[in-house]
Amino acid sequence: MTPKDKVKEVISLSFPEKLKNGFDVRFWDGEIWKPAGVEKAGFTLVLNSPGALKILFFHQPS
Repeated sequence: MTPKDKVKEVISLSFPEKLKNGFDVRFWDGEIWKPAGVEKAGFTLVLNSPGALKILFFHQPS
């Protein structure tokens, strides 16, 4: 499973259907993923590195 596949799986499992279908994801290499059903995204989640989503969810401020 590639890092992109992992991100897609996490987003698909983590967000309710209505929210999941309301945004695009732009990966660190410029590829844009539109989850099923997205015609016009309300916003784009930009991930600048393969570990960005992990940092977003699990970062513990010091």
